[in-house]
Formats: sequence, structure tokens, C-alpha cells
Amino acid sequence: MTIGEVYPVQAMRLWKDGGWWVYLDTDPYRGYPYPFPLEFFSVVDASLPAAWNVKFEEGEMGLRFKRLAFAEWAEDDVFYERLVDGDPATVEVYAANRRI
Repeated sequence: MTIGEVYPVQAMRLWKDGGWWVYLDTDPYRGYPYPFPLEFFSVVDASLPAAWNVKFEEGEMGLRFKRLAFAEWAEDDVFYERLVDGDPATVEVYAANRRI
């Protein structure tokens, strides 16, 4: 990572401890984004891609936000794990959505 560089967010997630994490492509050779605490960054553009979806989960106090990303990732609880493992179909979906 480079201080002052702008990195597009590939997904956002709310961890169980209440912290927001963003998935950023900081290494073009890795093939998948890496999660970072949102507090490390300044938001320069808070707009959302039209193709993104919100995933909610049932919590102790009802529905709560879980994840925000393109549809395939938002709806799939193990999408990121399959992406890191190099699953060909998941890598293809990510590559297609990464360009958006």
C-alpha cells in the first residue's frame, strides 16, 4: 500500500465486534482483495456501484447489516474463501466484477 493512493473498495463487511472492514485490491498480482479496517482510510467517494447488493443476517436484536458487495459476493458467505483458494469459477466472477 502507498499512503495517499486511492484504492477502490471491492466489498465491505461489518464484523461481529461492530467494526467496518473494506476489501481493497492493493496488489494487482495477488488476484484477490485484502480486508482492512475502515478506520485506516479516508473516504474520498462514498457512491456505490449500481450492481452492489446488501446482505443482512439475523442477530440477537433482529436483522443487521452483514456485507455490501456485488451480488455474487454479497449473497455467498464463503465467496471470499473460495476466491483466496483460487476456485476458477469464483476467480472468474470476481475478475468480471472487479472491472466495474
